[in-house]
Amino acid sequence: SEEEDEPAKKSAAPAKKEAAKAAAADDDDDEDEESEEEDGDDDDDDDDEPAAKKQKFDDKGKGKGGNPEEASLRVTNVSEDCKEGDLQDLFSSVGRVSRVYLAKDQLTGASRGFAFVTYYTRADAEKAIKKLHGHGYDNLILQVQFAKPRA
Repeated sequence: SEEEDEPAKKSAAPAKKEAAKAAAADDDDDEDEESEEEDGDDDDDDDDEPAAKKQKFDDKGKGKGGNPEEASLRVTNVSEDCKEGDLQDLFSSVGRVSRVYLAKDQLTGASRGFAFVTYYTRADAEKAIKKLHGHGYDNLILQVQFAKPRA
C-alpha cells in the first residue's frame, strides 16, 4: 500500500510548490495588514485622537504642506533664460533643497520670472534669504522671501 501512495505524492509535489508560490505572493500584499495586527495597534480604536494627528507625512506632492519643518521661498526677478537646474544648483549651495518649481510659459517654455524653492528645514531657508536676497544672478537682482501659504 505504501508503493501505491508514492506516485500520488510525487504528482502532488509540483501542485504544492505552485500553491506555496501563490500563497507567498498573497502574503506580500498582506504584510502591512499583518504588521498592524501583530503590534496590537489597531488604529480604529483611537477615537480620542483626531485623524489629522495620526496622519504621517506620506502625502507628498498633494499640496498639503507635508512636513511642517519644510519652508518654501518665493524667488522673483528670475531671468527668462533661467532653468530649474540653475536654481537647484544656486539654492542647494546654501542648504538641502527639497523641491524647485520654475514657472514657465506654456507656449515658449521660457521662465515667467518667478520660482518656488522648498528647503527641508526652515533654518536653511532663512540662510538662503540672507545669502541670496539681492544677489545678482544672470544680470538681474534676485528677490527671495518666504512664500505665503495658499488661501
